[in-house]
Formats: sequence, structure tokens, C-alpha cells
Amino acid sequence: WVTLICGMSYVIGMRISLSVMRVIGLSLTQPIAASINIFIGTATAAIIGGVPPGFSIPKIILACLCLFAAVGLSVLTGRLRSGAQTEGLLTSKLIYSVRDVWTSVGLVVISSLFLQGYTIGLSYGLQSVTQPAGMAVMPFMTMLVTGAFIGAVLVSGTVLTVRNQWRAAIAAPLSIHKFGIISGLFHYGGNIIHTYATAF
Repeated sequence: WVTLICGMSYVIGMRISLSVMRVIGLSLTQPIAASINIFIGTATAAIIGGVPPGFSIPKIILACLCLFAAVGLSVLTGRLRSGAQTEGLLTSKLIYSVRDVWTSVGLVVISSLFLQGYTIGLSYGLQSVTQPAGMAVMPFMTMLVTGAFIGAVLVSGTVLTVRNQWRAAIAAPLSIHKFGIISGLFHYGGNIIHTYATAF
């Protein structure tokens, strides 16, 4: 049950993250999100799953400080880009303000908290060196993906219902749907590989 709920939480975090990408673009969202996710994920994994013997806590803290610096530099980059847009030094289809960058950072933090469903699910539900009572990789992933599917249907279904867009979503051609299908296969295929590594 924990793994199923973690899958739902995980997909909600992904949806928030996608909305941020639509505002400030992938190239700025990715370093901010990756840094915050790794920082929060490391803390979550250490608290719930434990730290294997021989790992240095000071080194982990130092690595997390580097991640904070990466977020700071990414925000600075966004500020510089926004200023260049305002002064007409940069032309781009993607236009955002400094306020958009800071709002996006806040949304990335919220997204990261939901994305911790993945880390919590791994730490609690996967059989590993620190959790001998967990499930094997494929049963674990089956539960996680099932939870993610339920979460996606609930969240996206609600949005489609409120906006009255079900027909547009269903009637979209395969040329549009195929990108979501391919992305899903690669995303969860990567998760399966990651989960095998995590188990060891």
C-alpha cells in the first residue's frame, strides 16, 4: 500500500514539474529540479532507508552544499536571461520574468516533495541491503507504476473534466500520443534499471 501511494505521489510531482518546464523551459528547470530532488532525496533515503556502513556524513553534506550552489547559479542564469530579454539583447519564443523563475523554484520544491514518493517507495518497499523485508524489483515496480497510473488518471482526469477537454485528449492523433507513450516506456524502463541498482 505504501508503494502504491508513493506511485501516486510521484506522478503528481512529475505533473507539477512539467508545468514548470512549460513556463521557464527544460534547460533552466532541469538543473534546479535535479539539485533540489537529489538533496531532498538523499535526506529522505538516509532517514528512512538508513546510510550503509562506511559512508561519510560530512561528504554527503558537502555534496548537498554543492547542489545548493547549483540551484543558486541556475536562478542567477534565469535572472540574467530575463534581463537580456527585457533589454532586447535576446530573442526567444520562451519569455519569462525573474518572478516566474522564483515562482518556478517554489513549484519545483513542492514538486520535489511529491517526487519523494519514489524515494520513500524505494526505501520502504524495495528489498535491499538496508530493507530486507521489501519486495523484489518487478513486484515493487508493478505496484509503483499502478499507483502512478491511478494518480495520473485522477489528476489529469480532473483537469480534463474541469476544462472540458476530454474530447481533445482522446481525439489527438497517434503522432501526438506516441511521444507520451515512448516517454513513458523510457521513463519507467529507466526506473526499472535504477531500481535494480538500488536493490544492491
